[in-house]
Amino acid sequence: MTHWVQQRRATSLADKRRARLRGMLSGKQHKWRSIDALAASIGADADTTVELLIEIEARASFANPKSWALVSRAPWPEDLQPLGESQR
Repeated sequence: MTHWVQQRRATSLADKRRARLRGMLSGKQHKWRSIDALAASIGADADTTVELLIEIEARASFANPKSWALVSRAPWPEDLQPLGESQR
């Protein structure tokens, strides 16, 4: 029972963190945010923050790897996308 409660709390925390990251990266004022600001806003270390960012489909900037944005707002440059099966 204790394990179930701990697992549920961890899942709930991760869900809340993902929601906050999505909110920060969806705002009108900033498309890109620093990993330091994102990590501080969710109370996590950089590694945990990166994992959550990848889960919500965010990506790091090529020019500044410490800056992150949602892929939907900052799509991958076409020349850097992997070739699809039909393009090989």
